[in-house]
Amino acid sequence: MSTNNEVSATRNATYAAHLLELDALMPRARALHVVPNESSWFGSYAAPEDEDGDGIDRMRIVSMREQPLYAEDWIGLRGLDESGRVVLVSCDSEHIVCRRGAGSRL
Repeated sequence: MSTNNEVSATRNATYAAHLLELDALMPRARALHVVPNESSWFGSYAAPEDEDGDGIDRMRIVSMREQPLYAEDWIGLRGLDESGRVVLVSCDSEHIVCRRGAGSRL
């Protein structure tokens, strides 16, 4: 079993089924302690090796819609997004805390 259904041999269809039961998913970015901020929206740094040789390209962010998790719909995220139920919110705040009126829909 894997956290985001990334291991194809053990993919569990109930992950997607449960996520698709949501009325809306509102991940938010620009939290002060989340790096990269886009990881709040299922994004990440690109994988190819950079000049430091650590296997992470900090110059390029792979967006949610470019991720295999999204493209292959491992957890139902693409289905939820295509039905208009993923709302990306940007809010300058501490992680998990977004004051009323402080965020903006993207």
